[in-house]
Amino acid sequence: MERKKKKPDMKEIAVFLFVFIACMVYGEEESSALNNAWKDFTSAGKSAVQEAGNFFNEAGKKVEEGFSEASQEFEKMIQEKESGKENTLTGKWKYNGGKTVTVITINKDGTMEVEQKEGLKTSFWRGTYKETGSSLTFSYTETGTREFLTEKIVVSSGKWKIRYSFEEDGIIFFSKDIPKDSSGNGFSDGRLFE
Repeated sequence: MERKKKKPDMKEIAVFLFVFIACMVYGEEESSALNNAWKDFTSAGKSAVQEAGNFFNEAGKKVEEGFSEASQEFEKMIQEKESGKENTLTGKWKYNGGKTVTVITINKDGTMEVEQKEGLKTSFWRGTYKETGSSLTFSYTETGTREFLTEKIVVSSGKWKIRYSFEEDGIIFFSKDIPKDSSGNGFSDGRLFE
């Protein structure tokens, strides 16, 4: 089996010539000092490269952590946008009050519905809303109940004043006009809807 000889690269040739010329010019004593200086230089260079490697390793970890955190925030923002909860009033908001779940649905077309569901029975109010600052006025035009496959609708009218504030986990609705649910949960002191 034939072995190929490695051709020396320019760095190896330059180092060889530098050492050879130094030995010729300075003699053996000077050559020894030069070799020691060269060893110190290469040792310092190696140490500098290791420190730089550690620095870039740590910097890479911090960038990765920051990217991971930013990625999670971006994903959360996309999920909120898709569900209609990104500091926008429109969407389907739910409050679980124990036996009763209250759902407020606010549509972009100006319509709104409030439902209180307990088991198979649902009470509801439908109408329109007007938003002003951090409050809205819900003007319902019909009320009703749904049980199993039957729905009873009564044409009626009324207005509810509802204040709201956005929170990290959803939105808090405050209203003394929303009826207490069958579990006795009122909304005048505010309830977090998700």
